[in-house]
Amino acid sequence: MKRLLCLLMMLAAFCVADLQGEEDITGVWEGVLVVAPGSELRVQFKIKRLDDGSYGVLVNSPDQGALKNTPANSVSYEGNLLKVAVQEVNGSFEGTVRGQEITGRWSQPGADFPLVLRPFAEPFLSAEAMALLSGKWLGKLESPIVDFDVIFRFERSDSGSFVGFLDVPAQGARGIPVSDIKLKDSEFSLSIPPAMARYEGILTDQGMDGKWIQGGQEIPLKLKKGGEERKTSLSLSKESFEALSGYWNGKLAIPQGPLKEMTIVLRFEKTVAGDILGFMDAPDQGTTGLPISEASYENGAFSFKIPGIAVAYEGELTDGKLIGEYRQAGRKNALTMEKGKASVETLTLSSADMQLLKGKWKGRVDMPQSTLRVVFRFSETEQGDPVGFLDSPDQGKTGIPITEAVLTGDRLTVTVDGPMLEYKGKIADNAIAGQMMLAGRRFDVAFEKVKQ
Repeated sequence: MKRLLCLLMMLAAFCVADLQGEEDITGVWEGVLVVAPGSELRVQFKIKRLDDGSYGVLVNSPDQGALKNTPANSVSYEGNLLKVAVQEVNGSFEGTVRGQEITGRWSQPGADFPLVLRPFAEPFLSAEAMALLSGKWLGKLESPIVDFDVIFRFERSDSGSFVGFLDVPAQGARGIPVSDIKLKDSEFSLSIPPAMARYEGILTDQGMDGKWIQGGQEIPLKLKKGGEERKTSLSLSKESFEALSGYWNGKLAIPQGPLKEMTIVLRFEKTVAGDILGFMDAPDQGTTGLPISEASYENGAFSFKIPGIAVAYEGELTDGKLIGEYRQAGRKNALTMEKGKASVETLTLSSADMQLLKGKWKGRVDMPQSTLRVVFRFSETEQGDPVGFLDSPDQGKTGIPITEAVLTGDRLTVTVDGPMLEYKGKIADNAIAGQMMLAGRRFDVAFEKVKQ
């Protein structure tokens, strides 16, 4: 009888545990789907108890902007078995609840992946960790194609939040936001959602010893705190620099692509210390400050190279023009540049239209692989001509010229040739609701005007 009583007590304990599990399932659970070697997607289930006692689930993927607060069509939870169906993505999940884990599988047509969900906790950084990380961390990423510097910056935002950014000067990318910053017991990690990449490392007395993880590859990357971005001084004689100094601009014809031409700007300048620096800008792509690592000018022959984006140029300075050939990724195109800054494309907008549009408008595009912030900026030149620009902060792109803006009543159409973007929306109360056509797909995008 004593043995039987113990058995009944054990069974009762298991029953209580199951009942408690049903109550505790509400909340946010997160897991990682390994969709391919080296390719991972975080998945979150927001589970709540409805008034009728059943469960509701919202599905999110922090790494996939299109999957945000997507409601499940059916949810069942009996005993310790959870079943969730999400018709919008034609997917389903079935898992078993055991304490602080829900172990199961995520299924979609033609695919089936293991998925373990655990209670989600916001990444936490102690005051000590934030103090250790604050500032710049520099390193060299030695990729199979070309080596280039990467810079992580950690700081406090205007709102007091601890934030981080990535700069890749060799590719003209600056201010790319990072997320999921963690530092615990010298173990450090962060995510770079726009690049679908991660960095993991160990904090040492010498800096950070870690690896860059992207597209199934792991590349060693050591970071050192402090220091300044390295700038390559060009070996040009005094006479050569005088011939090249200042701005040069031209239109690069691209017969192979949908964008038929692209503005290219070169800048040659001298620092206070006397170092000669060169940069290339591609305004139509929102790229500025690409460092020129090699340049030569002798007897009229001119050339430069930018290894970070595999660009090379060879030409001649003739009658005040640089006439030559621009090479990138195995393609060759003629490029002629004249001295001076590139002209800014003005818009055909009335004074009343500019009064309504002038300022900054912020929006967001939920794309299949990520969420991108987008900004429209309308202003006037010193001559009073209306101009507009597109910024994509999550890609480190700023100042892409708006090609055309048409406002008819409360209907706005914006065209940006650089990224082949078109937006059509309706303005009301400092907001625009509409659709954006980008990369052959249509997205619902709402903009709000930033208060000055």
